[in-house]
Amino acid sequence: MKPGNKFPFLRKKTIQPSGQLLNQSKQNIDPHGQADFSGAAYQPAHPSVGPEWFSALRFLLSTIGAVFLAEVFAMIVLLSFKTLPYYLQTLIDAGIMVVLISPVIYLLSFRPLLQHIEKRRQAEQQVQEMALFPTLNPDAVLQVDASGQIVKTNPAANKMGLNLGAQLSDLIPDLRDVDLAGCIAEGRTQQIHQTQLGDRILQWVIHGTPELGLAFLYSTDVTERKRAEAEIYRLSSIVQQTADTVVVTNREGVIEYVNPAFELQTGYCKEDVLGQTPRVLKSGAHDKDFYRELWETILSGESYQNEMTNRSKSGTVFHEAKTITPLRDSSGNITHFVATGKDITDRKEAEEKLKHAYDELELRVQQRTEELRHTNAELEEEIIERKRAEEALRAANEELTRFNRAMVGRELRMIELKKEVNDLCEQASQSPRYHLEFEKEV
Repeated sequence: MKPGNKFPFLRKKTIQPSGQLLNQSKQNIDPHGQADFSGAAYQPAHPSVGPEWFSALRFLLSTIGAVFLAEVFAMIVLLSFKTLPYYLQTLIDAGIMVVLISPVIYLLSFRPLLQHIEKRRQAEQQVQEMALFPTLNPDAVLQVDASGQIVKTNPAANKMGLNLGAQLSDLIPDLRDVDLAGCIAEGRTQQIHQTQLGDRILQWVIHGTPELGLAFLYSTDVTERKRAEAEIYRLSSIVQQTADTVVVTNREGVIEYVNPAFELQTGYCKEDVLGQTPRVLKSGAHDKDFYRELWETILSGESYQNEMTNRSKSGTVFHEAKTITPLRDSSGNITHFVATGKDITDRKEAEEKLKHAYDELELRVQQRTEELRHTNAELEEEIIERKRAEEALRAANEELTRFNRAMVGRELRMIELKKEVNDLCEQASQSPRYHLEFEKEV
């Protein structure tokens, strides 16, 4: 036992790279400055904790002081009760001593002792948790020799297929050019930003330990982060290259981002509008109620869609089909607004031309309708006159028909009479007597 340390179980402990707890007095302590498997320097949980709080001298001095103070207080009390019997005075003196000495001894000796034990327990618990770190680490942790052969792994590395005895460069070709021997010989730390292991993307920190002749490799799985970065880049490219204008403002409406399409559409460069509000594009075509409805909608968390008329830097008026969408943080609070605009100026101008042509056509139709109404009225009068003429003609035709029929009847009667006369004349010519009588009659 070392002198000055009365409690061998309280010696400082450190961690072997494999995670095993070792006494500091042994020779196989961590070779890189009391470091755990994570590569971070180990620090005791409570550096101020030490056995000096429990020294016998401190306990003796605190006891003597407490007895002295308690006896002085007891003597002062007993001077007020001189008439009491001796055994009662002794009993009171002993009671005062017990009542006063016990808290003092507790506060000056036993309470620090209990606090020290609790701190020591927490320190040992932290050391044990740090010793378990390589096992509990969700990322791969390896020990590799100078040839690149894996000599130790944690469970996370085994799940990735990084097994003992395997050659690191065969499993991860991206690490083939790493100078492991140089890192180990010089105790150098090297960072590899990206390697591929199957469908995983890993970053590595390689720490050489010349004392052990090994390199410690600590990985970080950045697969999801890289995918997120790729997705962000893809979305950023879409926003940068889209033909629609994109404007991002904070909750107060201050512009924080515009895309190139906005600069091309409005004539304002990014530096002109950053820190400004979209009021720089105001054309005066919309009233206060229009903007009040817009803000009420987006501040309530809903998207706003409408057609807007704005003015460019050159003073040219243009039209957009606008969509404004609120952005929320993880707590659900609105932090920004994203406004996208599709240029519909050509469509609006075509609509205006079409509306003007429609108005002209409608006017012409009205004029033509009025003309047709007058013509129709004239035709109706003419038709009425024609009907009257037709009625008169029909009546005349009927009268003429009746007259013709009467004339035909008369002509037939005349023909019959002529025939009868002819017959009679023929008979008379044949009979002289009748002829003479007929001549007389005639």
